[in-house]
Amino acid sequence: MVLAGLRPLMPRFSWSVPGSGGTAPLGQVFGSENLLRSALIGAGYLVISDLGLAFMGASLARYLIGFPVLYSLSWLSLVIAGNSTVSY
Repeated sequence: MVLAGLRPLMPRFSWSVPGSGGTAPLGQVFGSENLLRSALIGAGYLVISDLGLAFMGASLARYLIGFPVLYSLSWLSLVIAGNSTVSY
């Protein structure tokens, strides 16, 4: 998307438990502005990948079922990884 000249605003995934002195509360991650940014980026990826699948002759119906599931799982993993109180 960036190569096409589109620079969408990136969502925030950094958060902390209240009282731990971290960056932001979890509520900002699930805020409407942040969710809208994530949805717009997901829609962009969906359109670009649909075009590729159409050129390859793959099943778009099966892809349209699986893409939101995988995108949601990857988004959730970014939220979990964004917790500033977890030490590795």
